[in-house]
Amino acid sequence: MDTSNLKLENHLVILNQLSYAGFKRPQIERNLDKTFGKDNWQEAHFIDGDVITKQKAYELYEDAYYEFLNSRPDVLEWLVHTASEVYDIQLSNIDSGCNYNKQECDAVHLQDIAVRNVLKRLDKNFKGDHPVQIRGHKTEGYVLNPGQVPFHKPNNILHAGQNQKKWWRKGSVEEWYQSSKTLLINPDYFNVRLAILGPDAFFFEFDKHNYYSAEHNGKLPFIIKHMKGKKARSLYSKGDRSFVEIRDSPKMSYSAWHEKTKELNLPYTGEQCRVEFGELENELCS
Repeated sequence: MDTSNLKLENHLVILNQLSYAGFKRPQIERNLDKTFGKDNWQEAHFIDGDVITKQKAYELYEDAYYEFLNSRPDVLEWLVHTASEVYDIQLSNIDSGCNYNKQECDAVHLQDIAVRNVLKRLDKNFKGDHPVQIRGHKTEGYVLNPGQVPFHKPNNILHAGQNQKKWWRKGSVEEWYQSSKTLLINPDYFNVRLAILGPDAFFFEFDKHNYYSAEHNGKLPFIIKHMKGKKARSLYSKGDRSFVEIRDSPKMSYSAWHEKTKELNLPYTGEQCRVEFGELENELCS
């Protein structure tokens, strides 16, 4: 996918939808193409309230390795005198050199590239006699696994929104990298309907499995959070009377909703009820 012409500020930021992909990455990307349109999405990262490009994320990833190896001379010296090179999945990873964008496997490998770049920054060279694999706990270089190396800016790790079983340590480079992943979507082609209204958030339905929450403070934000449909619907089904199920709202682009919600009578502070969309123009419930 060519993303060279996409600009971050022109896109809807979706948090909590992406996480660890591994060898499923090609299938995940095909699904995203099918869902949002091949040229209408881009993967980026979210840190400290800002969206950053993948290239900037690679720099932060590498900085964490720099801080780790610079503070652990024992690990650094072991690495330099043991390894002739490093790799993650297979030996072909070595051909990536110091270029994070040179990826030859279905699964992305970053830790080996980070280590090469850090050694260069520290003016060190491999002096060992064999390639060292940095992967699972049974590999020789496990101490340099991104799930073990601490992230140097722990306050920037988003701990929420990760639904899958984790193989990384809390506070690690991998936790930061996976939790910070975000989707940038063209809001003109992201079609949803208003499904639930709460005291401080809108909940939009993409389909029955995928909902998106958006805080409302007078206007619809361009940063939203993905959530499972079942979890979203439980907000009103479990008896919380501050949430309203909206029926028969039209499905239209998020850009159109951005304008439409300006007409609504907010904030809503009434009791739970099901309403027709047309009633949103006036009082939601009596």
